[in-house]
Amino acid sequence: MADLPRAFKLDEDLIVLEVPLPDFTGAGLTKAELEVVRLVADGHSSQAIADQRGVSVRTIANQLAAAYKKLGIQQRSELGAYKGLHDRSSKEGGKR
Repeated sequence: MADLPRAFKLDEDLIVLEVPLPDFTGAGLTKAELEVVRLVADGHSSQAIADQRGVSVRTIANQLAAAYKKLGIQQRSELGAYKGLHDRSSKEGGKR
């Protein structure tokens, strides 16, 4: 079962909402898929990612499609929830 968001009232005027980030390490993403997902979540276009990685836009589209399937999402806009991923995920990386 997924962790649910929790709200904490710090004082009369301030409430903090803690929303757990998904753990990519268990999703089975390859290193390339993980990097592409991170770049998309940070707002980069497919063309910019392809240029940076030295691959075609079609390769990026294929990597995104594979990542979407593994993450259980259907569109690019859903990756906003993955913005600011923990350093732990990048250190552990994905499958080779």
